[in-house]
Amino acid sequence: MGRRVGIFVVVVIVGIGLGMFCAHWLLAPLEEAFRIHNKWVQILVSILSFICPSVAYLTWVRRWDTVSFRLRKKTGYIYAFVAYILTAFVLMLGVTIASSEWISLLKSSYPILESIQVKNTEMLRYFLASGSDYEWWLNMVMIAIIPALGEELFFRVALHDVIGHVVSNTHVLAIITAVMFSIPHLNVDGFLPIIVIGMLLSYLWQYTHSFFLVFIIHFANNLIALMANDAGINPNATPQGTPYYYGILLLLIGVLSLNILLKKLRKMDMYSE
Repeated sequence: MGRRVGIFVVVVIVGIGLGMFCAHWLLAPLEEAFRIHNKWVQILVSILSFICPSVAYLTWVRRWDTVSFRLRKKTGYIYAFVAYILTAFVLMLGVTIASSEWISLLKSSYPILESIQVKNTEMLRYFLASGSDYEWWLNMVMIAIIPALGEELFFRVALHDVIGHVVSNTHVLAIITAVMFSIPHLNVDGFLPIIVIGMLLSYLWQYTHSFFLVFIIHFANNLIALMANDAGINPNATPQGTPYYYGILLLLIGVLSLNILLKKLRKMDMYSE
C-alpha cells in the first residue's frame, strides 16, 4: 500500500510540475490573437497533469487489468447512461437551488472565494470563445475529450486504486474522490454540483469498472456544458426567486433515483458477455 501511494505521489508531482512549467513558459497573454495557441497549450497542460501521471502509475503498479475498455452488456450500459443523466440533472439542480443563498453568503464573507469565481469565469469565457468551425472543434477537444479522458483516468481509475486500499466503504470512497475531483475545477458556484457528478461517476466506476462508460458519460456532460455555453446558458445559474425548499425536494427525488440506480447496478451482470 505504501509503495502505491509513494508511486502515485511521485508521478503526480512530476506531472503537475511539468504542466505548470509548460503553462508558465508557453502560455501567451490572454488576448484574442493568441487564443488558439493558448488552447493548444491548455490541452498539453491537461495531458501532462492528468493523463501522463495516470498512465505512468497504472503501468508502474501493473493495474491495467482492472480496467475494462469494452461494452460487454449493452442494455445494462444504456440503462446506466440514461439513469445517470436523469439522476445527475435532478441532483445538480437540487443542490444548486438549495445552496445558492448559502454560497452567496459564503462568497460575501470570504472575498477570496468571490475572486476565485470571477477569475474562473473570465478564464472560461476566454477559452470557450470561438471564431470559426476549427476553433469550435478545438474547444470540443480541450473541454470535452481531453478532460474526460484525463480526469477519468486520474480520479476514477488511479485515485480509486490508491484510496480504495485504505477506504473500503463505497460511499465514503465516492465522497472523498468526488471532493478531490471538484477542487481543481476552481468553480465556487459549481463546487457542490461537481461533487455530485464526481460521486455518480465514482459509483458507476466502482460497480462496473468500465472506463468506456465513465468516459462517455463525462464526455457527454462536458459536451452539453459546451453547447449550453454556445447557447448562452449558464448551467450554474439559479432561477431568481426559486425557494430553497424546491431544491430540497429535488434532492430527495434525486437521492431516491440514485438509490434505484445503485440497486440496479448491483443486480446487473456488467461483466457477462
